[in-house]
Amino acid sequence: MRIITSMTSRLLSLAAGLLMTMTANAQFSAKVEQYANSDYSSVEAVFSLTKVATQLGTDTATLVKALDEWKEAGSDGTTKMFQSKNADGTFTGEYNANFGEFWIGLDGNLHTYGEESAFFGGNKWDANEDLYCIYVGQFPDFLAEGAVIDHTFALVYGDKTATFDINYTVKKLPDAPVPTTVKISELNVVAEKSVDVTRLDNQGYEATQISFDLAGVAELLGTDNAGLALLMSKVLYAQDADATLGTGKDSLTNVYTAGAPGWWYKQLLYSEGENIGEKSNECAACSYGGDAIFFIEALTLDQETGILTGNLGQYPGNLKAEAALYTSIYIIYGDKAVKLTVNLKCEAAPVESIKEMTCVGNTDISLQFNNSFVDYQTVPFSIDIEAIAQALGCASSEITLKCLAEEDAFYTGNPTANRGGYWLTDVGMVCSWGASAALFVEPVTENDYTSMTGGLYAGVQSNVGESYTAVLYFVNGTNYYTVTITFNIVEKQAEDQSGWEIVATRPAAVQIIPNESYDVSEGTQTFYTLTPETVNELIGTTNPTMYVLNNDDDLAATGEKWVPASKYPCTPAPGAWVNENGVGTGWGSNAAVGICYDLSSGKFTIYQMPGTGKNVVGNTMTVPIYLANDDTHKMVEVKFNIQFVSELKSLELVGEKNIILPLSVGMEELKTPIDLTEAATALDLTIDELADCMVGQTASGLWSDPVNMETGLSFRLDGSCDPQGMSDLGIYIIKETDGNYQAITYTNQEIENPEFKTTVQFGFINGDKLFVYIVNLLNEGEYTGISNINATATTANKVYDLMGREVKKAVKGIYIMNNKKVIIK
Repeated sequence: MRIITSMTSRLLSLAAGLLMTMTANAQFSAKVEQYANSDYSSVEAVFSLTKVATQLGTDTATLVKALDEWKEAGSDGTTKMFQSKNADGTFTGEYNANFGEFWIGLDGNLHTYGEESAFFGGNKWDANEDLYCIYVGQFPDFLAEGAVIDHTFALVYGDKTATFDINYTVKKLPDAPVPTTVKISELNVVAEKSVDVTRLDNQGYEATQISFDLAGVAELLGTDNAGLALLMSKVLYAQDADATLGTGKDSLTNVYTAGAPGWWYKQLLYSEGENIGEKSNECAACSYGGDAIFFIEALTLDQETGILTGNLGQYPGNLKAEAALYTSIYIIYGDKAVKLTVNLKCEAAPVESIKEMTCVGNTDISLQFNNSFVDYQTVPFSIDIEAIAQALGCASSEITLKCLAEEDAFYTGNPTANRGGYWLTDVGMVCSWGASAALFVEPVTENDYTSMTGGLYAGVQSNVGESYTAVLYFVNGTNYYTVTITFNIVEKQAEDQSGWEIVATRPAAVQIIPNESYDVSEGTQTFYTLTPETVNELIGTTNPTMYVLNNDDDLAATGEKWVPASKYPCTPAPGAWVNENGVGTGWGSNAAVGICYDLSSGKFTIYQMPGTGKNVVGNTMTVPIYLANDDTHKMVEVKFNIQFVSELKSLELVGEKNIILPLSVGMEELKTPIDLTEAATALDLTIDELADCMVGQTASGLWSDPVNMETGLSFRLDGSCDPQGMSDLGIYIIKETDGNYQAITYTNQEIENPEFKTTVQFGFINGDKLFVYIVNLLNEGEYTGISNINATATTANKVYDLMGREVKKAVKGIYIMNNKKVIIK
């Protein structure tokens, strides 16, 4: 489910006309109104907590204690105090948003966050104010203006229930008066306000809040704060810039280029006078890019206080010390305007000298890059942070990572790269991303310095023969420990991959709800996990390297079928961006998805590339990913079948078991005892009830329709289940007269390789629950060598019906004879 945190501030002014009544049977009802919106804000229906407690046969203190305990227990608790009424009149406490919250459709039933969810509801309470509130809000841009929803919620305490009928109306936003002009020279400015802001030259996107006191301004414009606040995104304007000349225009724009409402700004050039063509201190709106210097965004008016707030941040490296810039924002309301000026001053960031500090040790690390690397491709490296902590005489959690801003002086600003890392110049000094950058170092996990990556700025990988040095300072008190990293760029040498071997293929079916925001939270997709233990069993390492398919041009040039995921990095590492066929590609419009693997848990996460049109409901793609042991060149292929869906429909894996079964390469049936007790118990069935619940995993990673276990399943040589039942080998299960169960394996053709082995997966399903058997099928000789269980060959020429039962005398029909389907006429 997608988890959304709703803004539950009391928007009582938005709930004009709120009506609270007691019905004849002492239940509660309320009418609430809210303007159409897309920000997950909510409006509250407010009730007397005392009256609610009385309805539930208790007192306020006792009810609040129960509510607090319910909230504290969260999803780990068993109580469902707050409930939602379904269309059939029943109530449910199956929270599908945050704990205690519901996403609900227009049909009145619960729906997972997505296309069918229309609104959300939750509850809150305040004992001091004697308030019990039910809040509701909209799915972004879903409900039309004028929509009316009636829904019932309930609060359950012991054997008593209080019900709340909520009438929720979506109001139409008022129209903003049409400006009489958007030319600066023609504006009728009725008020002017200004604010001064100081920033440091080493700051970046992290923002400083700015605010204007607009008390009384709304009245000057002919409206009030409530009306102006609702229309703020429609009445804000910034000066436009001439994209060709770089000078300011006399016209204004309300096309936003930063977080709405807001803009990025660049310096304007003088259009006349002795400084014509030079940069002025005035700034105007522009698009994000190399010319942008700072942004002002998320401008919001508090209708109660009349304070307009926004966020101001800067493009890393572009705002220089001693700069003094200004820009103006305009509120245009019909024939009147208000001018808001922002004065921005930049100061040099202070530095911290290391001359009086003590170096307690150093470690040298060498990283190798080559000219085949794509832009920003990374190379992983590890740091023994515990050894560094011991040298510093502190705990690893007390260590701070720093780099130099200038010789013998630490950089004191915020990190300039991801997750607490830094961009560095070609001489190892901290800088921001941009033309002055040469390399970067980043932790794989935020502020965890055990596993890190190094990379180069775009194009630097072509400097074959060059070396760059980065020095990381791990600091505690007046002591520091250095890690000196050398970035070597060499000529790419083709690698012979002819001996590389895929030893196992794992199909992985994943469902994803399309989004345009890189959202990978629970409820947006199903996840596939290949545990480190399983990887170790298959290829002999718990720290595999992730590979993807090479593109045709590079394959032709180098002969390399696979390339490291780091060539097309998707974070968190290891991860790669790939196209819809699984071929590695850089971040951008050619990419379809990014797939990342968590080395500690074995969980794969899939990121969608926004704006490509490839992640629409109904689309599917097959994407292979490879985990390799770089010492032995043994690989596991994880073949993803990715389906974009409007709603997740997945099975719950309640257990799995690894077993080994023998397989005759000579078309004999082999019989081996199999224990089904664990599967039956996990699925809450008897063993006999498993009979019609057998399923197999297909090449797409999906599961076949259930079959009778005596009919069994057919598999291809690669281990994928063939739902048509006519493939190379198969497994079925019979119950002996003594009550024990036997797994029967067979082949439909002689297998030329006497050492043949493969892995198949079958399972048993009950509702939405699945128990899986991961079966290693070994040739008969190898199986006998590792097992004390003797598989026995069944008698040739026996005849079975399609239910797997032996037939003594066959009549007309289809039968199985010598492991093949035959027709007797």
